[in-house]
This record gives sequence, C-alpha cells and structure tokens, in this order.
Amino acid sequence: MSRVIPLFWGAVMDGKLTVHNRPEFDKYLGTLKGEVEISVRRYRKTRTIPQNRYYWKVIVGMISEDTGQDVDTVHSWLKTKFNKQQIMIKRTLQEVVMSTTTLDSYGFSEEYWEPIRQWANEFLGLVIPEPE
Repeated sequence: MSRVIPLFWGAVMDGKLTVHNRPEFDKYLGTLKGEVEISVRRYRKTRTIPQNRYYWKVIVGMISEDTGQDVDTVHSWLKTKFNKQQIMIKRTLQEVVMSTTTLDSYGFSEEYWEPIRQWANEFLGLVIPEPE
C-alpha cells in the first residue's frame, strides 16, 4: 500500500525558510520519527489553460491531422519521444515516460513544445505556429 506524502510550500527570504501553513507542517512532522529526507526546490508556476489549449488544439491537432492518428495516440507518442526521464533501478539507468501534467509552464513550453515543433518541421514538414 502506497502512502501519500504531503507537499508543503514556503518562501525563502535572506536565506531563511518560512513554511506556509506551519501548523499543518508541524502536525505532519509529529507523525515521523528517525531519519528523514528533505528536498527544497524553486517553485515554478504550473502550465496555464491557454498553454494546454495551444498544445492540444495546435500542436497535437496539426500532427493528428497530418498523420491520420487520433489526438490521444499522438499525445501518447509525443510523451514517449519528448518527455522521458532517466532513473536508476538497481544500478541500471532506465528511461521512464513522464506525464506532461508534471511540467511547469516553462518546461511545458520551452522544453517540451519546442523540440516537438522542430521535429514536426523537420520530419513532417509541418510549420506549427508559435502561440499568440
């Protein structure tokens, strides 16, 4: 049985971390004992509705129309080709296809769309317009 690990946010000012919703954070800490893992990363804004609309209507839509494949198949294939992450399993590097929902707004547009647009131009001859 997997256990859901809560995610907390905060802000860093002058090198000091302030945790938002501190009472809930402290309550969660009270459920733990022993060694813990702490991970801190810069928060990035999640992708926007206009970004999502552009991806599905323009990028996936144009590739779907050009290839004759349905949009869900195109999306699945694009994730397989352009949204992989390498992980280590028993000292062996493996590739995992990631969900696009995990991409922040920058990653979705600059790290995911752009290679797709370039690939579509090079291999399909499609000129996918930039979002307006």
